[in-house]
Amino acid sequence: MAVLQMQKIHICALKSNRRKILEELQKRGTVQIEDGETEDEVFCKIDTGAERAESEKKSQAAQDALRVLARYAPEKKGLLSSLEGKRELTDSQYQEGKERCGRTDETVRRILGLEKTIGEERTARIRTETAIESLKPWLGLDVPMSYAGTGRTAAFVGTMPGQWNEEELLAAVAEAAPQLAAFSIEILGRDKDQTCLFAVCVREEAEQLEDALRMNGFVRPQIHTDQTPAAYTADLEQEAE
Repeated sequence: MAVLQMQKIHICALKSNRRKILEELQKRGTVQIEDGETEDEVFCKIDTGAERAESEKKSQAAQDALRVLARYAPEKKGLLSSLEGKRELTDSQYQEGKERCGRTDETVRRILGLEKTIGEERTARIRTETAIESLKPWLGLDVPMSYAGTGRTAAFVGTMPGQWNEEELLAAVAEAAPQLAAFSIEILGRDKDQTCLFAVCVREEAEQLEDALRMNGFVRPQIHTDQTPAAYTADLEQEAE
């Protein structure tokens, strides 16, 4: 087969027609476009780097949006669809695509924005479910987690490390603060790591009781709410849903 000699052409045109000419040459696929070799006072190169970077950015965003859609609404394709290659467009289809670019960009932004929101909501749901799980040992408490007592009594809601029963707790506190006249401790729940409790005494002896509890590892719960654990759990379950 004879090898044809490469032909070079130079095209000069108005700057306003530059894009149309380039698009037509690229669609025909018979010319390899090269940068102009020389510049003078009349003819000069146009820096298209910014335009190209913006187009590549939009193209990447559109591909990301397609991957998102593929997860939620996968397109049904035949077994041989991967062998089809790229579809050739007619001039009218190409022009219609150009006219839709603005709407397509907006759709892409909306899809990626929704995907970000879904991710944020999924993370929030995990946090909410973790809070619900941490409230389970406290469901027997019929006062708010922040309850501190009445005008004449002081109350303490918190945890002790390890597993305790009421007799052990009463003995440990009595040993740490033998001067306490009267106090009460109720165990609300326990697991392998901690024991949840509610303690109460007369307000005048609040400091002594708290010191005795802290000597045995007492800490207040990390969840702060003015609701009862059961009411707060119900609100969290509704939020998760």
